[in-house]
Parts: sequence; structure tokens; C-alpha cells
Amino acid sequence: MAQLNDQNREDLDQDHTACPDYSSERYATTRLALTARGFTEQEAIDLLKTSWTTEDEAKKERRRAEREAARVVQEEAERVAREDAVLKAAAEKEEADAAEKELKKKYKGKFLPINVGIPMPERPPIFLPPSILQRLVRGEYVELWYFSDQGYNASAQTIHSAQDQTFTYTRDEDGSLQLVSAASLKTPKTPVLEDEKLEWGDFLTAYGR
Repeated sequence: MAQLNDQNREDLDQDHTACPDYSSERYATTRLALTARGFTEQEAIDLLKTSWTTEDEAKKERRRAEREAARVVQEEAERVAREDAVLKAAAEKEEADAAEKELKKKYKGKFLPINVGIPMPERPPIFLPPSILQRLVRGEYVELWYFSDQGYNASAQTIHSAQDQTFTYTRDEDGSLQLVSAASLKTPKTPVLEDEKLEWGDFLTAYGR
């Protein structure tokens, strides 16, 4: 655009060029050529002025047309550049969104929302083996031993061990068959103590959990 403005100023300067003084000594030879053909001195001067003015107007018109054409080309180039910039920005945003989505999908834990103002839990979470959770879901009784330190440690070892990915059928209380994971049917190898056999300290610990 700066280059176009410079050209416009140059053309405008040319548009305001003054007509030469054809009556001066500088154009005496030109006037003499015309007077030799029968024109008077004044007629020669007027003819030279008319000729120059006609040619100057034609040049002005050509320059105006060139400026208009250059303006149209410049505006079109700027429009295309703006559209390209918008398309490029949209493509980059789409690519960034896709990358962020893939990253969140791959590392879900890193993008979990942080709940501001919520205090830390007063008690640590209790992790139970799948088989015990199934019993709780079915509303069955679960021994307090699972909530004691010994039971908790045994459950933790069960949870962090390699999980069996196979499935098997089992019957629920109604006798209907259900497809469940084999891991959910496993129980800890550590003997489970009945509630009445728990020591008082273990009982209080399990009950508090």
C-alpha cells in the first residue's frame, strides 16, 4: 500500500504540471516552424498550447485509469491475504484443538478439574477387591475384617496385582446367570476373621472406616 501511495503522489504531481510558456525564447524555433507554414506568431503560440493541453489531458486520463486498476489489484490482494490469514488461523486452531483432545484422551489424569475451596477428605479412601464390592452392591454382609489394617493391606495387594481379564458366568440370588470378570470372584488369600474374633483395636479401626 505504501508503494501505491508513492505512485499516486507522483501521478498527482504530474497532473498539476503547468503548460510551458510557448511565447518565450526557448520555443522560438518551434514557433518559427509554424509561422513558416503560414501561421501568425499568436496562432503558433495558441496551437502549441492547445496541442500540449490535449496531450496532457490524455496522459492524466491514462494515469487515473492506471491508478484505479492498481487500487483494485491492491484491494483484491489484501482481501485474499486476509482470507488466507483467517483460514490459516482456523486450521491452526483446529489442529491445536485436535492435539489437545488427543492429549486429554491419552492423559486423562493430568486434565482433571481442580475443585477450588473443597477441603481434603478427613479419612483416606477405602479400596476393596472387586469380589467384595460385588457383595456390597448386592447388599450382602461384608466382614469388618476387610476394613481393618490387616484386611486393608490384603485388599491393596489384591487390587495392585495383575488382574484376570477373563470372564465367567455366575448365578445371582435369583438363580439368573450373570457374566462377570473372574477377578471379581476372587477373594484374598489371607484368612478372613469373623467380627467376634477381631481384637478391640482392629474393631474400632474397621468401624471408624
